This record gives sequence, structure tokens and C-alpha cells, in this order.
Amino acid sequence: METFATILYYCWQVINLLLFVYVFIEGILLIASLVNKKRIELPRTEEEDLPKVCIQLPIYNEKYVVERLLDAICRIEYPNQNLEIQVLDDSTDETSAIVAAYILNHPNHNIKHLQRTDRIGYKAGALDFGLKQTNADFIAIFLSIYGFGDDG
Repeated sequence: METFATILYYCWQVINLLLFVYVFIEGILLIASLVNKKRIELPRTEEEDLPKVCIQLPIYNEKYVVERLLDAICRIEYPNQNLEIQVLDDSTDETSAIVAAYILNHPNHNIKHLQRTDRIGYKAGALDFGLKQTNADFIAIFLSIYGFGDDG
């Protein structure tokens, strides 16, 4: 039993030493970063040189969250000519009217309201439909938590 206690003691000491070395190195890195406050100047990119980005918002009967979702997306700071917002709307309730009114009230944003005649593939099908409607370099997909899982 005494041998086990000795081994355990030395293991504990090794772990403490390793933790001390780790904390010591992190402290040195922190002090070095505070002393050397060099800022890296990134080259400025002209707005017309930025890639085109499409944000896809697949929704289905999300009348309670769609306006907040659009408000959040419209706060993204990116040139409007390079940002396309696709509202992929398969709704059967008044969500579509809310989206249409939002688009009318926010004409300075490039929002496209895309609706399908069927719901084949559910949200994945809506995303595929929207993907065929854009020529953007990058695609970002935002799902509302409320509607996730409602439709399969």
C-alpha cells in the first residue's frame, strides 16, 4: 500500500509540474502580446472586388420569427450589390404576406422571395431550388430554430 501511495504522490507532482509549465508559458505569451501591440494592416478590398454572397433562409410557416430573422440578416454589413438574400418560402399560412410586406418596407436590400408550388424535399428541396436561382460565389444557409424539424 505504501508503494502505491508513493507512486501516486510522484504522479501528482509530475502533473503539478506540467500544469505550472503550461501556465508559465501562457503567462509569457500574454505579456508578450501586451508589450508588442503591433497591428497587422490588411490590404483594403474595393467593394466591387468582393465575392458575391447568397444567404438562403428556408422557412415554412414561421410567422412568429420571420421578421426577426430578416431584421438580423439585414444588419449584416456587406455591400448590397454583392449580397443576395433568398427567402425560400414554402409556407401555407400568413408568413408569405409578412415576407412580402417586409420586402416592400426594405427596398434597399436585395431580398428575393422565392416560393415553390410543391414541398418536395422539404427544406433541403427549397435550398436546392434557391441554389439554382443564384450565381453567387458563396452560399450561407441560416435556419430558424423555431421551424427546424417542423416539416421533416
